[in-house]
Amino acid sequence: MHRVLLVAVFAFFSASHLSLPVTFVAAQTRQSKGLVVHSYEPNVYAPQLYADKLKLKVILVNLPGSNSADSSWEAAYQLYFIPEAAYEAANQRVRKELAPDGGGFNWNPTASHFSEKTLLAQGSFKKKGLATPQDRIHATDNIIFKSKIPDKKRTKFARLLMSYSVKIYDGQLKLPLYRSSVWLTYPFNEQPAQANRFSPREVIFANFLVSPRGSLFASQLPRNNNDIVRWP
Repeated sequence: MHRVLLVAVFAFFSASHLSLPVTFVAAQTRQSKGLVVHSYEPNVYAPQLYADKLKLKVILVNLPGSNSADSSWEAAYQLYFIPEAAYEAANQRVRKELAPDGGGFNWNPTASHFSEKTLLAQGSFKKKGLATPQDRIHATDNIIFKSKIPDKKRTKFARLLMSYSVKIYDGQLKLPLYRSSVWLTYPFNEQPAQANRFSPREVIFANFLVSPRGSLFASQLPRNNNDIVRWP
């Protein structure tokens, strides 16, 4: 079986003014300093890696003006399942357009790139009264997942795609902030400390942080509700 080796590199924060391209890099299979490197095996049937239900947690971790009555936070989102075949077809199409002679390329995917996809959840919200960490969490429970996906399409390297836009007004800094982008992830969790250990992904995180100087950062990495961000 032909195998393409991919490197999955996860950065904790990304600045609000930067794009979020997907970078494809060839590498040897290894694990080092937080890099999760594994081989891509096409069409591996893996229904055990699909959770029956998903939970979406949108968290405004940090906000300098959290105690200000003028502060507000609003967001809109769509969560999709992208079958592996649809993802790879789009990947190959974009590769031919951006790197016809081979080599690496950057791709800023959107939901419109994929001819086949399943909408799992969508919604929007607007909040004021953001003083406590619990005030800055929006959770959507019981998102039906596994039963919405045809059995033959429950393969290991399918994707979950979250498209979002977020608007924040910090009443202390007197500053409006905006960000929209897309995140892609697998239907399973990887455990870097344990080679070839996978479990169904049950929670999708979307974390947003406003620095004391008014920069907006985002992360999709798991976090505890009581995590504290200390700025330099």
